[in-house]
Amino acid sequence: MNKAYKYFLTLLLITAFLFSFTLQSIARVKEDNQLKSIDDPNHYFTEDELMQLEKGIKDLPESYKIILLPSIKGSIEETAETFYKIRQYSQDTILIIAAAEQKEIFIITGEALEKKGLNKEFFTNEIDRYFVPTIKNDTLANALIYLMKGISKDISKQIIETERKEVPKIPTPPKEALDKEQSGILLTPFVIIASLLLIVIVIWLFTKKTFKTRK
Repeated sequence: MNKAYKYFLTLLLITAFLFSFTLQSIARVKEDNQLKSIDDPNHYFTEDELMQLEKGIKDLPESYKIILLPSIKGSIEETAETFYKIRQYSQDTILIIAAAEQKEIFIITGEALEKKGLNKEFFTNEIDRYFVPTIKNDTLANALIYLMKGISKDISKQIIETERKEVPKIPTPPKEALDKEQSGILLTPFVIIASLLLIVIVIWLFTKKTFKTRK
């Protein structure tokens, strides 16, 4: 085995090792991001606030993820969609993303829940109802907890309302059509009886005529 071949084989093994290590690192980071409920890279929250948020999330039946960024370039909605796709959150995950400098907040979820009524309009109303009034006089952590509790409380009602709207309604026929239908129903027995009587009379007359002819 010449030196060139040994050198090539060594480089190949090193490359394979680095590739495998990189894949494992990416998978570990992705798993950490999926398991972690709160992503606060700039340590905006204090330790106590993080504990409060973690407890608040665990106490709720839904799956919430919070990402707090110092600022966002461009649309916060597009940023939320990008994070949701890159981190491959499950379809029932509710992602709350906030930008500290812009003081913006946006909520997004998967298509499964979105089709059930948990759409942009629903979450915007929840933010206006629970988050906006609270953040004026309280901390961001408490405002987020209050927001998540409000969402959790309103989800069932929203899903039921959406399902009720989606049930196809049978159109009510106009009154004239109903009157005609009812008239038809009432006339049907009369027509049948009259037809039977007419048949009986025709048969009786025919029988009577035949009987006279034979005589």
